[in-house]
Amino acid sequence: MRSLRWLTFFVLVPLLVLAALALLGIRAQSRAAWSAARERAEQIARTTAPGLGDELAKRVSLAPLFSDPPAPQSVTAPAGDPLAGDDPAELAALRDDPNAGLSASGLPRRVLAALRLLEIAPDSQEPDSVVALVTSVPSVLTTGALERLGDPAKPALTKWREGETALALAHHGGGWQFSNGGFWWVERRAGAVAYLTPEKPTALIREASANLPTWAGLELRAGSDTVARALLPGSPEETSPSGYPVLASAPVPFGDGLVLHVTAVSAPLIEHEVRRQAVWTLSVLGVAVVSACLALWLMLRAVYQERRLAALKSQFVSSVSHELRAPIGSIRLMAESLHEDKVSGTAARDFHRLIAGESARLSQMVENVLDFARIEEGRKRYRFEETDLQQLAADTLRLMAPLAAERGITLASELDAVTATVDPAAIQQALVNLIDNAIKFSPERSEIAVALSGSAVGWSLSVRDQGPGIPPSERERIFERFHRLGNELRRETQGAGIGLSIVKHIAEAHGGRVTVCGAEGGSGSVFAIETEDFETEDRRQEQA
Repeated sequence: MRSLRWLTFFVLVPLLVLAALALLGIRAQSRAAWSAARERAEQIARTTAPGLGDELAKRVSLAPLFSDPPAPQSVTAPAGDPLAGDDPAELAALRDDPNAGLSASGLPRRVLAALRLLEIAPDSQEPDSVVALVTSVPSVLTTGALERLGDPAKPALTKWREGETALALAHHGGGWQFSNGGFWWVERRAGAVAYLTPEKPTALIREASANLPTWAGLELRAGSDTVARALLPGSPEETSPSGYPVLASAPVPFGDGLVLHVTAVSAPLIEHEVRRQAVWTLSVLGVAVVSACLALWLMLRAVYQERRLAALKSQFVSSVSHELRAPIGSIRLMAESLHEDKVSGTAARDFHRLIAGESARLSQMVENVLDFARIEEGRKRYRFEETDLQQLAADTLRLMAPLAAERGITLASELDAVTATVDPAAIQQALVNLIDNAIKFSPERSEIAVALSGSAVGWSLSVRDQGPGIPPSERERIFERFHRLGNELRRETQGAGIGLSIVKHIAEAHGGRVTVCGAEGGSGSVFAIETEDFETEDRRQEQA
C-alpha cells in the first residue's frame, strides 16, 4: 500500500504544482495587460488633450452685453416722430437709420420701428432682416421680438437664450458652472460674455473617443466635477464616473483646471485575451488532471484487482492442496491396509469401493482444474453433437449416487425426454458440479431433486437442494472464479471455488445461462442451466 501512496503522490503533486504555476502565470499576464493598457492610455491622453483644447476654443460663443433700460418715463414722443405715426415709409427709414438712438424709455428706436412695421405691414419686411436687426442691437426687446417672429427666428432665439443663460452665470463668476443639467463654461470679455454650452464638450469628447480601444473611455473634469464623458455603447450614463479607474491624465489647454482622463470602462475587455488564454490553459490543465486522476484510479483499481486475484489464487491453491490431500491420504491408507492384508472379506470390498469413490472425486477435481486452466487461456473447445439429455442426466445421477449415499442424501429425478445438440461431456461435468455442490451444502437425510424439461424454444436442467440457501446479494458473485461464501478460515465445506464458474462458462458456450434462485417454501436453492428464452417454473414463480 505504501508504494500506491507514493505513486499517488508523484502523480498528483506535479499536477498541483502545474496548476499553481498556471494561476501565477495568469495573474502575471493580467498585470501585464493592465500595464500595456496604461501605456496606451498615456499615449492617448498626450495626443488628444491639445486637440481638445483647440476645438473647444473654436466652439466658444459670445453673448453681447447690453445695459438695462432706465426706469420708464412719462415722456411722450415729440411731434413728427415716426414712432408716433403709422407711415410705413417713415418707419422703414427710422429702422434703417443707424443713428436713430434710443427712445425716451431707453429702448432702441430702430427695433421699435421694425416691431411697429410688423403690426401695420407684416409683409413689408423679410423675417431674416428683422432677426439680424434685433440681434445686432441687443436689448430687453430681443427675446420678445424673436418669439414674435416665430419659426424663422427659432435658431436665433435658441442662441439668444443660451446667451441669456451665460450672462446670468457670468454674474456668479467665470469658469465651469452647473446649470440646467450640465456644465457651462463662461468668461467675461470686453463687451461680451464668452461661453460653451454643455453639449459642445460632450460632442467633442465623443468624437475623440471614436477611435479609442474598446476598453477605454474619456472624461473631461474640472476639479472634482465631470464636465463630459464618453462611455461604451450601452453603458449606463448614471454610473458614477469615479467607478471607472483612471489610467492616464493630461491637462487640456482651455480655461483653468480642465483635465482629460482616460478611464478603463471595461476591465473584462482589457483582460479579454488573458481570460481567453486562461480558459484554454485551465481547460487543458483540467483535462490533464481529470485524465491523470482517471488513469490513477484505473491503475489503482487494476492493482487492487490483481492483488485480490492473487489472494484468491493463493486461496485456490491452498483449497486445491487441501482437497487433494484428503482423498489421496484416504486412498493411501486403504491401499496400504489392503496390501498388508490387514482387512479381508466385506471390509476389503468396502475399501475397494471407497478407493474407487475417492479416485472418482480426484478425477473430477483434476478435470475441473484442467478445464478452468483451458478456459482461462482460451483453449477450451466443445464438441457438439445430438445428445439424449434424459439418458445423460440419468447416467450422471447413477454416478453421483454413491457420494450422496455417504451422507444419507437421496437423489430424486424428474426427467423429460429431451434431445439437443450439446457437448455431452461438458453438460455432464456441469451437472456433476451442481450435484456435488448441492451434496456439500445439503443436510443429512435430505433430498436433492434433478429436473429436466424442454420446449420448442429450449431446455432446462435444474438441481434443487434443501440446504441453507444463498443470500440474494451473493447470487451473482458465486459464479465468479475463486469466490466462496463466508470467511475462508471458517468454511467447513470442501471445494476450490471454481466449480460454479465452470458451470457458467459451459452454459454460456451452449447459448444459455446458469441461474440460482430460492427454492419454493424458502428452504434451499435451485440452480438451473437454461438455454436462451427458456425459464424454469421456479424462476417464473420468483419473478412473479
